[in-house]
Amino acid sequence: MQMIKRNEPDLLLYYHPLDSASRNVLSVLDFLGLHVGKRLININLQEHKRSHFLSLNPNGELPVLTSGRLVLWGAHAITQYLASLRPGTVLWPEDPGARADIAKWQFWDATHLSVALNALSREKKAHELQSQGQVDPGAIELACQRFDRCARILNTHLSDRSWLSGSCISLADLSVSSRLMHDARLDLSLHSYLHLQEWNLRVESVRKEAARPVLLMAAETSR
Repeated sequence: MQMIKRNEPDLLLYYHPLDSASRNVLSVLDFLGLHVGKRLININLQEHKRSHFLSLNPNGELPVLTSGRLVLWGAHAITQYLASLRPGTVLWPEDPGARADIAKWQFWDATHLSVALNALSREKKAHELQSQGQVDPGAIELACQRFDRCARILNTHLSDRSWLSGSCISLADLSVSSRLMHDARLDLSLHSYLHLQEWNLRVESVRKEAARPVLLMAAETSR
């Protein structure tokens, strides 16, 4: 794991810590030891829907990374770019085949896992706010079925390996695991998927270890 202190003054990340896609990017930054400028976007105040942010990402979604004139949205594009700044990192190997396999899981996350979880989150939020109409039990059931299908795919794949792609942690693991950060709030249980649950704990352990130097540095700075 590379934990070299290095500032990237031309990089600015627009994020929110409770956004799972932002969490993905923050974890990669911690792992790589990259320290970039950060701008917190208050999603409760809908700052990601205001004109300034929309000029960066017309989709109105977090995260966004700027690097000079380059503007990137979408966590997977951002993490691949950041990992490319650290040649030789295990998160994004130089081998084209290894990169393609990692990207496969990132695309799967974007088109399958995130779709199910985002749909479920919307229905739960509608229920909490009671301002977007009645909860649709059919929509919740469909979203749960989609998640269960994704969970089965992950559980089967992880039955004979420790990581999603290759022999060590990669962008694939950080990307997919980040989606599961709200599993408790969404009433999702991983207990039925032992291999998935154990893998998620492994990724979380690495995530916490990578974040430790950053937290220590922040504590020293605040003294």
